[in-house]
Amino acid sequence: MIRELLFQLYTGYRNIVGTGALIVLFIAAVLVIVLFFGKGREGIKYPVFLSIFGTIGIAFGGIISASSKDDKNRPFAKLAAGVFCALLCLLAIASSGKYVFSDELNSSVENDMHLPGGIAGAASVILSESDSPAVFVMSEWKPYFECYSSKYSFPVSVEDQQKLDRELEKADPDMRKVSSVARKYGCTYIVLPYDLWPQIPITRYGFKLQYESGGCRLYKEVESP
Repeated sequence: MIRELLFQLYTGYRNIVGTGALIVLFIAAVLVIVLFFGKGREGIKYPVFLSIFGTIGIAFGGIISASSKDDKNRPFAKLAAGVFCALLCLLAIASSGKYVFSDELNSSVENDMHLPGGIAGAASVILSESDSPAVFVMSEWKPYFECYSSKYSFPVSVEDQQKLDRELEKADPDMRKVSSVARKYGCTYIVLPYDLWPQIPITRYGFKLQYESGGCRLYKEVESP
């Protein structure tokens, strides 16, 4: 057990240390705070050293604040302090070992609407097959599909939708009811949660599994039962 604790401590330390640049910045920040900002009643309190990132941020903030003070008697000193702060910031960025505008740190996400992965995948599969699909989904999932595209239609009536929502909350939902209602309203696609365990699956009622990922399953009508 002690070996595991030591290994976790070592692993956590390596994750923080990285290439070593962060520790160098942390030590420099500690020295700056102790020598210049840790004195007097309004000085920075030393418990801040418990946070590596907090220590670095406070040290840089103190330097920038000190360099921006209005000193009319020494304009050259103020200019020199501003240049020094700019160079210090560039040093901190360069020491991180990564370009600020690199693809690794600055790239657009594929799922820019932040939909659950499985729902976004199912929505994409449906639109790849139909331009105006009729879909049955649980009420709580409808907003996700509506955000993804306005091409989906949800023709099931409010009354039948509520009945099926209650049915899908059961430990053993009746898939015959779900498939019958979906077929009644012309829903070619049905999207269901992954954690349903009916005794008779919906694939026995003329729907086949089309897609499965991220906690949801997409079924498509293939034949009448």
